[in-house]
Amino acid sequence: MYLEESYRYTPSTLDRLAANRVDWRDVEWVLRYQRPVIRERIGVSLLRIIGQCQHFGPPWLMVILRETEDDIYFIESARYLSAQETEAAQRTLGGQL
Repeated sequence: MYLEESYRYTPSTLDRLAANRVDWRDVEWVLRYQRPVIRERIGVSLLRIIGQCQHFGPPWLMVILRETEDDIYFIESARYLSAQETEAAQRTLGGQL
């Protein structure tokens, strides 16, 4: 985790995770512990983080977050990557795995 960042859930976040069949423990793992990850800014307030899961679901997860204040992020949604997307993420990270 980056030193100053805070990640927060809302009731609608949990509904979206359930709709996508994403285990919240995978979200926690990717955001707080997994390194390296792919971090991409989308516009001004959105952040996409892609990382490898520990063991609760398929191997890779993409999490979309919305920054509401400096370094305070609300988890908007998450989904597991397809096999093709996983290969692309692995290529992006190259030798860092």
